[in-house]
Amino acid sequence: MDAFKPGLDSAKKKNPVRGSSRRYLLSAFKWIAGVVVFPILLGAIVLVFFVNSDGFHSYLLGAIQTQAAAKLGVPVVLQNFTLHLSTLSVDLYGLTVSGAEPHPSPPLLQVQHNQSVVKVVSVFKRKW
Repeated sequence: MDAFKPGLDSAKKKNPVRGSSRRYLLSAFKWIAGVVVFPILLGAIVLVFFVNSDGFHSYLLGAIQTQAAAKLGVPVVLQNFTLHLSTLSVDLYGLTVSGAEPHPSPPLLQVQHNQSVVKVVSVFKRKW
C-alpha cells in the first residue's frame, strides 16, 4: 500500500507541458520585445544622428522659419536652436518676429534666448 501513493509521485515529477509552455512564452516574449524595442532604439539613434548633423539642422531651421512666417503672416528669423531630447526641451536663440505691414520696424518680438520645456503629466490621460 505504501508503494503506491499517487500524491507523492505526481509531486515529484514535473509537468513537461508546463515547463515547455513557460519556455515558449519566454521565447515569444523575447521575440516580441526584439521586434518592438529594437526598431524604437534604432529610430532614436537615427533621430539623434540626424538632429545633430549640420545639414539636417539647417534644413529644420529653415523649415521652422518658413512655417512660422506662413502662420503669422510676417517675417520670422531664428538664428539657432538646440534640442534636448533627454529633458524634452528646446532652446531658441535670436528669435525676431517683424511687425505687420505699415510698421515692420521695430520688430514686434525680439528674444535673445528662450527655453521651452514639455512635461508629460500623464501618458494615459493624454495630458501634457
